[in-house]
Amino acid sequence: METATPEVKWLESRTTRFDDLVEIANATSAVRVSPETAIRTSSVLSCVRVLSETIAALPLVLYRRVGEDKERASDLPLSRILGRRPNTWQTRFEFIEGNILHLCLYGNSYNLIVPGDSGAVTELHPLHPAGMKCQQLPDMSIRYIYQPPGTGRQIIYRDEQIMHTRWLSLDAVTGMVPIELGKDAIMLARSLEQHASRFFANNAMPGLVLHTDQALPREIREQLREQWDSRHSGAQRAGRTAVLSNGLKVETIGSSLEANQFAELRTQSILDVCRVFRMPPHLVQELGRATWGNIESEQISFVSGTIVPWLRRIEGSIERDLLTNPDELFAEFLVEGLLRGDTITRYQAYEIGLRNGWLTVGEVRRRENLNPLPANTPAAIAATPTPAAGRSVSSDAWKLVNATLPDVTKRAMTISIDFDETFSKDPVMWGEFAMKADAEGNTVYMITRREDTPENQAEIEAIIGQYADAFTDVLLIGAAMQKEDGAKAAGIAVDVWIDDSPETIHGENQNGN
Repeated sequence: METATPEVKWLESRTTRFDDLVEIANATSAVRVSPETAIRTSSVLSCVRVLSETIAALPLVLYRRVGEDKERASDLPLSRILGRRPNTWQTRFEFIEGNILHLCLYGNSYNLIVPGDSGAVTELHPLHPAGMKCQQLPDMSIRYIYQPPGTGRQIIYRDEQIMHTRWLSLDAVTGMVPIELGKDAIMLARSLEQHASRFFANNAMPGLVLHTDQALPREIREQLREQWDSRHSGAQRAGRTAVLSNGLKVETIGSSLEANQFAELRTQSILDVCRVFRMPPHLVQELGRATWGNIESEQISFVSGTIVPWLRRIEGSIERDLLTNPDELFAEFLVEGLLRGDTITRYQAYEIGLRNGWLTVGEVRRRENLNPLPANTPAAIAATPTPAAGRSVSSDAWKLVNATLPDVTKRAMTISIDFDETFSKDPVMWGEFAMKADAEGNTVYMITRREDTPENQAEIEAIIGQYADAFTDVLLIGAAMQKEDGAKAAGIAVDVWIDDSPETIHGENQNGN
């Protein structure tokens, strides 16, 4: 009797092996990536959202040139169209957001220019880029052939009827498509996401094989596979107990996500997509290389290297297609809001501008979105040079020195300025006071009852800012000690205390002055 040769029957798993991902990406990269496919990839969606929402949030202003200056052309209908209402069904935010979305996914944005009673431009109607073809005629003008989605008819538009914004272009007529140029990076990112989805839908388990030494008919093999999948695959069936008979054994094939460095490859795929859109990774929540020290510089780089080129494309198309007199008018996005620092940094910058005369109070208030000051409001402190030290201080600050502390101008003294509710109430005035006193040969300290912690040190340093050189030292003595005791402990004999709370200065049984 002939002995049957043992068979190993492989039952296919529905989980894609990680080793096949590269092959999948290579196989699919030859296929044209569509905008609908690309935007389903989370990193692409994040990049597109950051660009479109950031630019749409920026004010777009129409200006009129007045000699070397400029003024807002709010009286023109086009100012309302660009700044508030481009058409009857979209807000300005939605309109700009849609244009950037089309540029990111199709490399072009098209808007039909609708004339009317109020002028050559009364509305702007966005046209879907997928239905547009551009042809350059012998006279160098461009003819636009548009087929509205879902229809079979074609509409031909003249050059002057379309506002066309294009991305990078080889023929100077039609912009190239960003997602096609970066299709390999996008498809790899997409494959990784799909693999992760299938992997976790299968209980986060690699593929399995059921094998036996017995020869099984095809029908039995198929039945076993279907029974196993129906009872044990999927997150809802995780943890069920399996009972095997007739010599069946279970063996794992493939390897875990950790063994295949899935997380590292996923991170790299996100960075590759960011390169396509020149997007700082931290803006799409990839913070692996971000630190508190470089986020601010990354934000500045994002504005100058990523956002500004998109803005210039739109501003250029507005000037070319919408303005009949570009020598007189121009449109500009305002990016100052993206460069705003924290409150203290902004105020210190404003103070420098005011003191040096190239900013006015009105300009500062406009930047802070504040209403103008009432009429007859006193002007800001005027800056005047100090001959003794060559520093710039306000005349009002030195008047305060002469009026309140006349002895400061006669002999060298040691002065202490409190921080909370004193210096912090008016850093400019007291900072200039300290500068002048220091320039006249006096010694200036800041003594505060705040606790000596890194947080308090950082806050005080930030508010003192440019006036730090005027202070010989800053002492944080804590609330348990009177300020005079703290000064004596540091070997400092203070002649003049400037403080809103005299009771915190002297120790017990001593009179304040």
